[in-house]
Amino acid sequence: MGNLLHGLAFAFLVASSACRDIPSNVQSFVDRVKSGKCEGGSILQDGFYANYAGGKTQAYCQDDATGAIYIVGDSGSLADMDVDCDGAQSDHGDGRCGYSDDT
Repeated sequence: MGNLLHGLAFAFLVASSACRDIPSNVQSFVDRVKSGKCEGGSILQDGFYANYAGGKTQAYCQDDATGAIYIVGDSGSLADMDVDCDGAQSDHGDGRCGYSDDT
């Protein structure tokens, strides 16, 4: 029983340390995105709202190195990709989404 517990503990330590390493290509992409609006890429379309109260600060970008398409704000923050559950474009839902503000 002791060997089993030691083996499981060792496996857990190895697995948890492997989960902390970010692949270099992913880290490079994140660094480019966070360095500024569409830095290291091209603006595909600009002038989108992040929310109803904000300005038109969001843009669709394409990374030159990977071809990945992403949505980013002025500060280099990635969009959170909300999903509208009722399909209605309004500042409040129709009840099908519970307490959601249209997302």
